[in-house]
Amino acid sequence: MRIMVAALALALACHSDVDDRAVDWTSKTAWRNCAAAIRGGASRPLPPCAALSMCANEAPLTRDEQHALAALNARAGCAPL
Repeated sequence: MRIMVAALALALACHSDVDDRAVDWTSKTAWRNCAAAIRGGASRPLPPCAALSMCANEAPLTRDEQHALAALNARAGCAPL
């Protein structure tokens, strides 16, 4: 399972279309940036823990995106989602 999540994150990292440094994670519509931030994988700065939690609760994520989000959350050292 971990290998699959890592492979997904690596594959999606090549197709990221958001710069997390430019995202206002406090905005009311920040959830719209979640899928793109998750696709950023290891090549992008990690969103803050509050943003990862918001993504888990508000963004419509696929199962693969949910797994990748959990991996990012663990890498960031955030509380479990």
